[in-house]
Amino acid sequence: MSESEKRFRACREGRTARQIQAIWRPAKSHGLADAAAATACSERWVHRLCERYNAEGPEALGDRRRNNGAAPSILTPEVLDRLRQHLAEPPADAGVWTSRKVADVLARELGREQVAMQRGSEALKALGWSLQRPRPRNPRAATPEAARAFKSWRRPSARRRPTSRIFLSSSMAATSTASA
Repeated sequence: MSESEKRFRACREGRTARQIQAIWRPAKSHGLADAAAATACSERWVHRLCERYNAEGPEALGDRRRNNGAAPSILTPEVLDRLRQHLAEPPADAGVWTSRKVADVLARELGREQVAMQRGSEALKALGWSLQRPRPRNPRAATPEAARAFKSWRRPSARRRPTSRIFLSSSMAATSTASA
């Protein structure tokens, strides 16, 4: 069993395993077309992957998106520490902390005009907060006026009631078929 085959069988990450298989099959003289068909990749990609493997070795394989040169996230440990202090107090509207409210706090902390609401959700998860919804209020807590208003409200019926009226357009005048 070759080293590539051992690495393929031991690999637990799908992307890396498929890439190992893509370089292992041509090495066993199966050809690029066979390797591409077996791994559901194009021949061009298998060729580029083999070139990269020959130039860089085993480090060339796997998920390289983490090292693609992107700027670090706005959720740095320092920002999360300051956010944790903000979350210790209730929000300004005395409600619950939501992703949007946390994103607004992040925007103020970072001096930005706006931060995506998704970043607020990610920050809450990074701090160990769980998604929660306010508990529903007891219907008996409503005032008598509010209860009457709720009960008097009727949902429009989805059924269409047959009508006995005949509607004619202005171009169609009702005419009599009796002869005069």
